[in-house]
Amino acid sequence: MDCKRQVRLKFFIPLAVVFLLETFLFNFAFWEALTFPEQQQISVSSLNNIVREGNEYRVTDSDTPYIEYAVDGPTEIDNLDIDLVASDSDAVVGGTYSLSPYVLDEGNTNGYISLGTAHVSENLTESHYIRIHPAGKVTGLRLKLNMQEGDKIVIASVSINAQRPFSFSFLRFLIMLLVSYLVFCFWPSRGMYQWNLDLKVRRQKILLSIFVFIQIMVLLAVTQLIHPAQYFDSTRELNGGAFIGDENQYNYLANAIINGHTYLDLPVPEWMQKMTNPYDASARAQLSFKTGEPTYWDYAFYNGKYYCYFGALPALSLFVPFKLITGHDLRTDYAVALMTVFFVLAAVFFLYSFMKKYIKPSFGLFLVSLLLLVTGSGVLTQAFYPMIYSLPILFSLVLTLTGLGLWINAKKDTGELSKLHLLLGAICIALNLGCRPQFVLVVFVAFPIFWSEIRERFFFSARGIWNTLAVMVPFLLVGGVTMAYNYVRFDSFFDFGATYNLTGFDMVHRSYALSRIPWGLWMYLFQPINISPNYPFMKQLDVPSGFMGQTIMEPNFGGFFAFVPAALFAFLLCIVRKEAKASGIWGINLFFVGFAAVLLVVDTEIVGISTRYYSEFGWLLIIGAISTVTLYVKKYSSERISNLCLNVFVLLTLVGVFLSYLNLLSDGRYGYLSSSNDALYRVIESWFSFLS
Repeated sequence: MDCKRQVRLKFFIPLAVVFLLETFLFNFAFWEALTFPEQQQISVSSLNNIVREGNEYRVTDSDTPYIEYAVDGPTEIDNLDIDLVASDSDAVVGGTYSLSPYVLDEGNTNGYISLGTAHVSENLTESHYIRIHPAGKVTGLRLKLNMQEGDKIVIASVSINAQRPFSFSFLRFLIMLLVSYLVFCFWPSRGMYQWNLDLKVRRQKILLSIFVFIQIMVLLAVTQLIHPAQYFDSTRELNGGAFIGDENQYNYLANAIINGHTYLDLPVPEWMQKMTNPYDASARAQLSFKTGEPTYWDYAFYNGKYYCYFGALPALSLFVPFKLITGHDLRTDYAVALMTVFFVLAAVFFLYSFMKKYIKPSFGLFLVSLLLLVTGSGVLTQAFYPMIYSLPILFSLVLTLTGLGLWINAKKDTGELSKLHLLLGAICIALNLGCRPQFVLVVFVAFPIFWSEIRERFFFSARGIWNTLAVMVPFLLVGGVTMAYNYVRFDSFFDFGATYNLTGFDMVHRSYALSRIPWGLWMYLFQPINISPNYPFMKQLDVPSGFMGQTIMEPNFGGFFAFVPAALFAFLLCIVRKEAKASGIWGINLFFVGFAAVLLVVDTEIVGISTRYYSEFGWLLIIGAISTVTLYVKKYSSERISNLCLNVFVLLTLVGVFLSYLNLLSDGRYGYLSSSNDALYRVIESWFSFLS
C-alpha cells in the first residue's frame, strides 16, 4: 500500500470513530432498553398538594408536591417515560421541569427514597426518559414535582420500561467530528511538525486558510449562542428595579458625538444630582426604590451627567459611521463578531511575524501555537457575552498584535528600518488610549525589539531622527486628543472615567491593600477548576474568604493556567536562556512576563477578579510559552526529550481548548445558557443521558 493511500485511509479513522460513538455510546440507552421488561402504562393513584384537571397538574403547596402511581405488585422498573404535552408546540424544547422519582423497593420498604432529580423538557423527547436504578423490585412509585405554588405541568401519560427511540443527533455528530479532526490534525506525529515554516509554500497556505476559516466561523457562532438580540431590544431591570441595565452604551455615545458633545443624552434623576456620594451603590438603590426613579448601571456619572467610560475609538470607528450611513443603531454583538474576525487575522499576522523572525519553528508548531493564542487569550469569553465590555478589549488586542507585527516587520534585510512600518505600528499601539488604555504600555517593548538598532543609533540621534519621530509622533497626537477628551468630560487630563462608574461598589472610595494581591494572583492564575460530575460539569467558585476586606469577583470557574495549561511553559524560558538571547527574544519575553505581572496586580487592586481580564495578560504569557517550547524543541531536536516536550505542549493545548469550550456551558457566568438559550442548554444536556 503506497504512502498516499495510507494517509487517505487514516483520514477516515476519526469519521469512523465518531460514527461508532454516536451509534453505540450516545445511543447506549436505546440499546439497553431492548433488554428491559415489557413496557407498561401506569395510572395515578393519589396526589399530594396537587390538583388535577384532566392531564393538567397544578401545585397547590410547594411543600412536597408529588404524584403517586399505582404499581402492580413488586415490579422491575428500569426507566420512566414522562409524556409531556407542550404548551407551545412551536418552541424548540418548550418548558423544562425538575422531577424527582421516589420509590419503595426491596432495599427501602418502610419509606420512599429519592433516586435523584431529572430535567424534562416538553418538546425534547430524549429528556422524557428517566433511567432509574432502584434496589430490586419496586412496590411504590412517586414523582415529586420540584415546582412552586400555582405552577402547572401537563402529563399525558407515564410508562415504565419504555423502549427509547434511536436518536442520531447531527449537531452532536458534527461537534464530535470537529473535535476528533482537531486532535487528528494536531497530533504530534503529523508530518507538518517537520515542515519549515514558510507561508509561500502552497500546502501551508491552504492549511492555514482552512484553520483560520474554521476558527472564525466558530467564534462567530459563539457570539450568537446567548441570543444577544434580547439584550439590545430593550432595557432590563437590575437589583429588583433599582438600576437600569442598558447594553446600548456605544450607540448613546455615537449619538452624543454626532450631536457635538461628550455626555450621554439620558435622563438623570434629580435626587441623584443632590446626593453627597452618588457612587454608593446601596444608597443609590435605596433612593431608587423610594422615588421610583432607577439609575443606569455601569455608566460613568460626573457633575450631573452620564458618560461612557469605555474607550471612544469603537464608537468613532464603527458606531458613528454606521449611524451616519444607515440611520440605525449598530448592535454591539455584531461589532464584537467583527472584531473577533479581526483578532484572528491579527493573531496570524503577529505570530507568523514573531516566530518567523526570531525562532523559526516548524509549520505544525506554528499552527498549534496559533490555536493556543486564539483560544487561550480569553477571546472566547469576550465572544460568548458580546456586550460593550468586550469591545474595548478586542479592539486593543487587535491593535496591539497588529502594531507589534508591524514593528517586527520594520526590520529590513538590508539592516535599515521601514519608516512606514514604524509609523503604522506606533499608530496602532497609540490608539489603545481610545480602547483599553493600559495596553498602550506595550510601547516599551520597542526597546528590546529595536535594541540593536538603538545601539547602532537608528533611534534617538540625528541619523535616526525620522525613525524616532515615526514612533513618537503618533503617541503625542493620540495622547493629546485623549487628554483633551478626558478633560472635557472629567476635568482631568489623565482620568478616563472608570473612577466614576456607577457599579456595585464605590470606585471613588476604593480601598487598596497589599494583602489582597496574593489572593488575586491565586484566583487569576492558579485556582483549579471546580469540576462536577453533573451537567454542565463546572461549578462557579466562591469568593476568597481569607481576605478581610471587599473582594470584587465576577463569575469565575478557574485560574488562567487551569484553562490554558500550556502557558505554564512560560516559566521555563530560563532553561533556553542562551538560545533566547541569541534569537533576540529574551528581552521581549521578560518584558511580556513583567507586563503581565503589573496588569495582574493592578486589576486585582482596582477592578477585582474577572475572567474578562484574562485577555489583558493571557496572550503575554502564551507568547512566553510558545517561545520556550519552540527553542527547546530546536535545541534538542535530535533527542527524545524534544519529542516529549512537543507532545506535552500539544496535549496541554488541546486539553485547554476542550476545557475553554466546555466552560461555555457553565451556569452562573454572564449570559449563561440555561437562562439565555435554554433550548440549546437542554439539548446538550440530553446528549449525556447515557451517563444515567
